[in-house]
Amino acid sequence: MVNTYKKDLYVNFVVEKLFSYHERSGVLRRLTPPWVNADVIKEPENLHVGSSPIIRLKKFGIKLDWNALHTEYDKNRFFKDVQIKGPFRFWQHSHYFNDISAGSSKLTDYVEYELPFPTILDTAIGGLVRKELDRMFHYRHSVTKNDLAIIDKYNAPVKKILISGSGGVIGGELTTLLKMMGHKVYKLIRRKSGREDDIVYEPYSGYISDSLEGFDIIIHLAGAPIGKGKWTDKKKKIIRESRINTTSFLVDKIKQLKRPPNVFFSASAIGYYGDRGGIELDEGSEKGTDFISDLCCDWEEEALKLKDTCRVVVGRFGVVLTLKGGALKEYYNFYRFGLGFKIDSGEQWISWISLDDALYSVLECIFNKKIQGAVNIVSDSPVKQKDFAETLARFLKRPVFLKLPASFINGFFGQKGKEVLLAGSKVKPVKLKEQKYRFFYSDLKVAFAHLMGGGDNA
Repeated sequence: MVNTYKKDLYVNFVVEKLFSYHERSGVLRRLTPPWVNADVIKEPENLHVGSSPIIRLKKFGIKLDWNALHTEYDKNRFFKDVQIKGPFRFWQHSHYFNDISAGSSKLTDYVEYELPFPTILDTAIGGLVRKELDRMFHYRHSVTKNDLAIIDKYNAPVKKILISGSGGVIGGELTTLLKMMGHKVYKLIRRKSGREDDIVYEPYSGYISDSLEGFDIIIHLAGAPIGKGKWTDKKKKIIRESRINTTSFLVDKIKQLKRPPNVFFSASAIGYYGDRGGIELDEGSEKGTDFISDLCCDWEEEALKLKDTCRVVVGRFGVVLTLKGGALKEYYNFYRFGLGFKIDSGEQWISWISLDDALYSVLECIFNKKIQGAVNIVSDSPVKQKDFAETLARFLKRPVFLKLPASFINGFFGQKGKEVLLAGSKVKPVKLKEQKYRFFYSDLKVAFAHLMGGGDNA
């Protein structure tokens, strides 16, 4: 039995801009929901007849390639793709574009599909499939609408951009976004890949495979993850050197350039402030006294050695929420099995930001020439850990009945537990707000609806 699904998106942009968004490089990656657990193996060359994207789905350790083929194309009006191989017996996705009025347009996604089950199961399983389609297209339409606004806002000439840490969640997504915006993006990596847009470096030996001459923007996000394993002395050394040494390496290379970049953006974290309770903190607040505080301070000082060479922005990232990795993914993996938990008293503050807002905030930092120095990359609505836990539990319709006492956290996680799980800081994005930056997801419930596919009524 062939089923149908339809969803409309209205935007305040002319139809040409709405259509051209779908023709941009990397847009399929941007529109793939994070909870699907899928990798875009092959982007379509374009939307023309004959182009063929491939998405690899991963479920329960099983990989399944979803191959599609573009079969019809009418610029600014329509394009269609059909499944060649994949999870459905039949799948055909039509995209209709229409002018609504001067300066506004509509996208209609119309899907015809047939489930791979006997007809008798259509009724039972069909409802779940429609619910998943609602989640997916709600996400796709939100990203489309927001990206259009961002592309319009940061409509800068094509820049040559270098990114380190592109293998991480933020770095990978930022690379996709900047490429989609039309910029020439190169990756600074540690292992040879054979790709022309990769530059290999070894900060400990001083080796780099190509000159940094000619880059307009350099974004430095590299650093060993702090969330995995206990903080032994060896692990802390790795965490520190992976940030300080790589930053020092780049600073030295940039100082030697005839034409340095216009801006150097270097990552840091709100761990700079340490455990500060409910005190509201801005970029001018003093640093804490923890290991992370000292690390962030030294990390930032290395980057700021370039302040007389180019504009330097140090992004103090808060807890970046996404199911692609980090805190939300860890919470989600417990909560979906009904293992919701509060950490000790739950009074510690979580200064969070959605992944998309984190990416857009970086764009504000690199394209807004008024911004320099430390910038808090957090939403303007920090919450207590207990409120975070309860909001997530309500969203997932799961209980919060576990309490992880401080004694357990300290015993199991050691210093990392004390500084990451039990500590908290109420950080405000003062510099971003001064520049009238508008967050797309300031409310935690709305952020969850976007990040986990809550639909229009979540």
